[in-house]
Amino acid sequence: MNKQKFTKNAVLLSIIGVILCGCAGCVPQKEVQPEILWINGTYAVLTELNGGDYTLFGGMKANEAFYLAKGYDDYIKYGAGAIDGWDYCRAASLCGWYYIAGYYTEQEALDKSLEIAQTIQKRFSSWDEMMESYLRGYEYWAYESGDARREVYEDIKTRDNSPYLLDWNLPLAESK
Repeated sequence: MNKQKFTKNAVLLSIIGVILCGCAGCVPQKEVQPEILWINGTYAVLTELNGGDYTLFGGMKANEAFYLAKGYDDYIKYGAGAIDGWDYCRAASLCGWYYIAGYYTEQEALDKSLEIAQTIQKRFSSWDEMMESYLRGYEYWAYESGDARREVYEDIKTRDNSPYLLDWNLPLAESK
């Protein structure tokens, strides 16, 4: 058989395959409840970016995400606030970004940041303890190791102007 005849036959077989199997292939598509699809639509972009399936409630099959098991293990080992450091640190950074974006005045952003910082200071006993919680939270959020961020933390700790050289119990009072 010559190359041209082989190519025509391959194309013909492909077309027949699409006609017989449908455009979505031979795998039957599961009907998704419209309510679930609607709910999933609220976070479909995030699900897609995370490699999930927005047609499944929660974005994946139950018990499919083994990275969640580490989060559960952290919960058992460190308690309900195992990953609080991530949330508090993100909240403080968002205040600064809200100021930069013009959403908060500088004073509003500082006041909110100070409130968050006081909570962090009460919740944790040291920079290292806070950072361990932050890294656990990052790993839970990102589905990947926090080792690169740990390296950055350790590097910043060695610098002369490091915030991590400040006393953890520094009095945090509003500036007027």
